[in-house]
Amino acid sequence: MGVSSRFPAVVAGVDGYDLAAAAAAAATAVARRRLLPVRLVRAFDRPVPSPGAGPVPPGREAARRAALAALGDLRETLLRQYPGGQITTALVEGTAAEVLLEETASAELLVLGPHGAAPSSGVLGRVRVEVVRRAPCPVLCAAVPSGRVVDGPVVALVDPRDAATSSRLLSTALLEATTRGSDLEVVDLSRTGGPVGPAGTGLAAAVERMGRAAPGVRIRCRRPDDPSGRHLGPAERGAQLLVVGRGDPAGALPPVLRAVLSQAGVPVLLVPPAAAPLARAPVLALSLAPGRAGDPDRRPERSDLSPTDRSEYGR
Repeated sequence: MGVSSRFPAVVAGVDGYDLAAAAAAAATAVARRRLLPVRLVRAFDRPVPSPGAGPVPPGREAARRAALAALGDLRETLLRQYPGGQITTALVEGTAAEVLLEETASAELLVLGPHGAAPSSGVLGRVRVEVVRRAPCPVLCAAVPSGRVVDGPVVALVDPRDAATSSRLLSTALLEATTRGSDLEVVDLSRTGGPVGPAGTGLAAAVERMGRAAPGVRIRCRRPDDPSGRHLGPAERGAQLLVVGRGDPAGALPPVLRAVLSQAGVPVLLVPPAAAPLARAPVLALSLAPGRAGDPDRRPERSDLSPTDRSEYGR
């Protein structure tokens, strides 16, 4: 079955390095599950000579040809993983952040390279922070390839005190669990820093409605393993995917997000807040308020790696 270009693409930003290839493979896996096209994007930020400055330096043209060849080779490799799929490539002038943010306007999902791959890069790195904060679509941070099969559940870290954003996060997590054929665990972050107890009744009711909407997915709601919220528990570390809210683009990264990206060795899917614009209609409506349907989000993934900014992606 072919994939129509009418659907938004899962975008992967690549730069020819191994970790970028891992992000591209993660993007292709998502696209294959959802029958969506893949777009491999590479930022090319070598300065263009000003008009009248003479011929283009040979080194710049050689670098451009090499980048195009690398994109073509990667595409051929990925087509073997996604037979019948549509995979396109683009070498775009500009910095990594500029190019990727431009792509997010029409992307289903953006996939970035593995997070936390080098201590010197910090939790995210300058370019990744900018893209994560400003992207209107969900952003997937791939995991460093381990060679082992991870069959744990999809784990959604939800703060139900922000009902609208939580609805989008839950919808995204349910879509992932459904397409992956996995269980879904919903962790109630409103219980952190307080007495240990069961998940809140509002979130539990939302989870019950999710179960009726997707009877093929086993869903359970629980409190965090660590009530302080500073450390991930065994379930989070063994998850197939962690889904977490991105937070306000104008504010600092939420503590739970920083904890996840610094401690988790699994893929992390960041969901933008409810105020972020949606490119198109939602796939599934869920709400934390009884009897109401909220606005969910559904999009594919991308990867963002540029040769000059690879240190910003966790290398």
